[in-house]
Amino acid sequence: MRAVRPHVLVTYDDDGGYGHPDHVRTAAVAVRGAELAARPGTDAPGGTAQPWRTPVLWAVEGEARADDPRPQAAVHGSAERKRAAMAAHATQLVLAEDGSRFALSNGVWQSFSALETFRLLAGDPGASAEPTRTDARPASLPTTLVTSVAAGLAGASVATVLHGAVWYAPAGWWIPWGLLFAAALLLSVSLWVGTATRRVWAAAVPGLIGYLVSWFFAYGGDGSVIVVTDPGTVVGVLGLAWFVVVFAVTIASVLVTGRWVRARRRAAAPP
Repeated sequence: MRAVRPHVLVTYDDDGGYGHPDHVRTAAVAVRGAELAARPGTDAPGGTAQPWRTPVLWAVEGEARADDPRPQAAVHGSAERKRAAMAAHATQLVLAEDGSRFALSNGVWQSFSALETFRLLAGDPGASAEPTRTDARPASLPTTLVTSVAAGLAGASVATVLHGAVWYAPAGWWIPWGLLFAAALLLSVSLWVGTATRRVWAAAVPGLIGYLVSWFFAYGGDGSVIVVTDPGTVVGVLGLAWFVVVFAVTIASVLVTGRWVRARRRAAAPP
């Protein structure tokens, strides 16, 4: 299951369809296998495939049960093709000459029908067909460091340079579009780093780098025009506000990433 990553698993129902002990055991093994395949940390023989949760599990229905509350799927197929397929398995069943009925190894005659029915064992057949990844393990430490520092340097540097951009209206008021854009950019980079690496602390790295870059431009040399901290000017107010924004964005990104990581872990937990 981990190697093939199926979208749907079809097996027998818990009664084996008609009580056949091999079928009963096959159903139990298939369902248990799906559970183990989705459980992180469970070893798979001969491989290192990542955990995989099969989105939908169906069971072949031997006999329709009106009292069964599970959703049912009815598949209308070709009667001719089904008869031909059954006739090709003479060691498994007996098909009447007129094709109106058949008997399995138990010798009990059953009416032939082109209709096949299935009962839902697990999952949501109405959901997207794209399976859900269950690998919630974080990236390695070196990968996390390289990713967070590289993205942080790029994003924080651009955001710091643009934070002081202002649009002045003829009426005398102004819009700090640079500060808004810089905040959105730093937040996006921080959230991407945290979710891509699945490490909460990584989401704080771009903000920390942004703070260091801002401090360098503001106080690392005389006469910096990139980060101005003079409250008597518009750009100075924006410069002071930028330090507050960096702090707020860092806290927000850590909180959001932490919640996202916890949700992923719960989704990857065995059913």
